[in-house]
Amino acid sequence: MMEGFADAAASNEAAVREIGKRQLKRNTEGIVVNILIIAFSLFRWLVIGTDVSIALAMLLIWLFLQVVYRYLLANKANSKAVMTVRIIKDIAAAFSVFLMIIWLVSPSGIRSDSAWKYKLQKSWFGSHYVADVSGFPDKIPENADRYSLYGAPSSFGKKGCLSVVFHANEKTVADYESRYAPDAEYTFRLSELKDSAYSFSDVETGSNRTMFIPYDEDFWEDRENDAVVYVTMADFHSEHQHNMAVIIDKNSNMVEFVKAM
Repeated sequence: MMEGFADAAASNEAAVREIGKRQLKRNTEGIVVNILIIAFSLFRWLVIGTDVSIALAMLLIWLFLQVVYRYLLANKANSKAVMTVRIIKDIAAAFSVFLMIIWLVSPSGIRSDSAWKYKLQKSWFGSHYVADVSGFPDKIPENADRYSLYGAPSSFGKKGCLSVVFHANEKTVADYESRYAPDAEYTFRLSELKDSAYSFSDVETGSNRTMFIPYDEDFWEDRENDAVVYVTMADFHSEHQHNMAVIIDKNSNMVEFVKAM
């Protein structure tokens, strides 16, 4: 009989150890999931401009469920309550992973006022959406002010664009003009754009054409008559035009690089 009790005790101890191992594994998996969510959200904040509030909220929810779960176990709550919290906790972890995957593959716009992010954001936008961003400057001038970047991929019939605007000093603006003006395919006043479109008659073909230039209307408000648009690449052969333009106002030292896509 003593041997029977010893075997039962050993069996119970082994069962407890096995439950402990499984719980440790689940806790480790949950921690790894939340670390991945935080890391991915930080990446999105750095590159895309999305804040980390969603990731922090998911982490707090998971931690709260962990505390509740441990409290129920410690107080020997009924198995139904423990199982319910455990299921909710696992669903929260699975939903977090699902959100992370959706955020990774879904079209996302970029909006940033931080010039130090420019190189990283431009490269990411170009590679992620297979967009040619070679027409944009390699870096933002150190004297740049009122910098802003906005990018949106074309999706569901909506036209996309990448736009960078800033103020610079007189010399920098003059350098941009001397670099892009001579080789521009088309040149016209910004005021000639109507709803971001420039309509004209093609001399070679005799047909009417419309060029889409999605410039930053807020940035150029009340400056349309002074700003000049230099179209460095014109594309009329696709539903989503890939026109590239540099817009310059020498009077106010304002510059915009913009590409339709």
